[in-house]
Amino acid sequence: MRFFFKTAGLFGVVLFQVALCGTQVWWTTEVNIAFGRLEEGYENALKDYFKKQVAQLNALITMLLGQLSKGDRQKIMTICTIDVHARDVVTKLINQKVRTAHALKEKQVDFLAERDEVGKALWSRRVTPLS
Repeated sequence: MRFFFKTAGLFGVVLFQVALCGTQVWWTTEVNIAFGRLEEGYENALKDYFKKQVAQLNALITMLLGQLSKGDRQKIMTICTIDVHARDVVTKLINQKVRTAHALKEKQVDFLAERDEVGKALWSRRVTPLS
């Protein structure tokens, strides 16, 4: 029985790490969608995405103000921290007037997501930080 609880706890940690990875993959997807809209001529695409990020952060903060277990509170606070960083990156993109995903690649980001040849494995590697 003792082994089961240790395994179940580890399983929960692994699931949360997968969820964090998923949030980052989704953020990257949404930023690329915003760049696509910019390239199509919609000038406020990044600003609109910024507003969406703020609304999502507000929803997380509302959750934090509610009844949560200690573990759930810590998980949501971790997501909030990452989302605040993501919001700050979008703010920097807006302020630097980055207009295309290609221009972003020239500036480089903290981590680059990559897939294997089959497209099943996902990992990230450190690259030059955004200046």
